[in-house]
Amino acid sequence: MEDLVAALAMCVPITSGPIPSAVAVVDAFTEAYNEHDVAKLRELLTADAFIDGPFDEDATGAILVDRYEGGLFKQLPDVRLRVQQRLATSDFVAQIEEWSFDGKVQGTGLSTYRVDSGCIVSMSYSQ
Repeated sequence: MEDLVAALAMCVPITSGPIPSAVAVVDAFTEAYNEHDVAKLRELLTADAFIDGPFDEDATGAILVDRYEGGLFKQLPDVRLRVQQRLATSDFVAQIEEWSFDGKVQGTGLSTYRVDSGCIVSMSYSQ
């Protein structure tokens, strides 16, 4: 039941009114990640967003947020992302990101985001 409630609380595409740019949505995601703000991350990712990353298998937006909340943010309370470079189009953002914890840069990789109607609908990360 808890998974269902979490999925329902996730991003719903905007159908009227102003729609934020893809860059604004990804900036909000980066900020929420750095603040470990799980509620905000849920607002930015659709529950079924396709996530391709450093996991054993592909995940969805709901699974990714659960992994952040239940694992990564607890294990690494000071983990942060920093954007080094970015290329953006209307609905696509690709950026070189470095992640750090324990006061040191731990890695750098390419993250790509596709945004639709104010929601991240796919995300990919590679080192």
